[in-house]
Amino acid sequence: AALQSYVPWMNSDCYAAEETQGIHNMTTIMTNIFVFLDTTWPYYFVADYVNFVLQRLNINPYASVVTLLSAADATIMVNTTHYMSAVYENWNITTHSWYKPGFSLPQILNTAADLAQNIMDVDRNTSSLGGRSLVALLIPSPIAYVPDWDMNYALNFLQKLNYSVPDLHFLYYGGGALIRFKDLVPNPHEDIFPLGEEYGVWTAGTPVVRRIREIPRRLVNPRCGAAMYANTAGANEMVQYVRAGAINFYRIMPNYFFGSTSLRYLRITPQSPVSFTVCSSRTIPLPYR
Repeated sequence: AALQSYVPWMNSDCYAAEETQGIHNMTTIMTNIFVFLDTTWPYYFVADYVNFVLQRLNINPYASVVTLLSAADATIMVNTTHYMSAVYENWNITTHSWYKPGFSLPQILNTAADLAQNIMDVDRNTSSLGGRSLVALLIPSPIAYVPDWDMNYALNFLQKLNYSVPDLHFLYYGGGALIRFKDLVPNPHEDIFPLGEEYGVWTAGTPVVRRIREIPRRLVNPRCGAAMYANTAGANEMVQYVRAGAINFYRIMPNYFFGSTSLRYLRITPQSPVSFTVCSSRTIPLPYR
């Protein structure tokens, strides 16, 4: 009897508010996400907001990967994993207090770039075409402060990073006056999200999940690696799947088309007799029909 009275309440709570419909909801998230958490946030408060987002990123051995790091010094809190159980095990109310509170933007940017370049080198060594988006999610506390010299360093760093790691997207999900981060992202209205006591978990977290859905999976030339230079040519392949009625979005950054080398072809071949449509565009971020 107790279970019967509990389950209906649990179901209505879980599904009381679903994501709004849109083209982004027709794709399955496959991302490699680095989460930089300012441990100034009390664990009992911020855990629900962080876990809400992570639980909706399709983190499993066949899809997304997460790494949780301290925003103060980029110490790894949860090593790269395909399992939410590893997040719960290694980040909890006890371990949260082990890490230095604070927010060091230069340290975050350098570490995110290093992690992304490591992935690019693994792609080269394994001849992988990518297949996941690359996201750095920064979670500053309301009192996180970025001094002018750190801001100047960050702006110069990000400009150079666009040439070497073009697929890495930075999102800010934090408290306080978020306008202080507006110059660090291409579109503040799309890449900065408020987090605080005045927002419920679903209200705050859902736009973050939606934005991550909108970031296409990366397609790369694995011969370039982190150096963004290739001295050989050849064919590489990747196998991915799409559920019926859904869409996979991919993007090839222009960095992989530098120079006048020919023989750049992308061929998409079905694995089954089910028909599908391929759309492409140089101007529309999420082309579909």
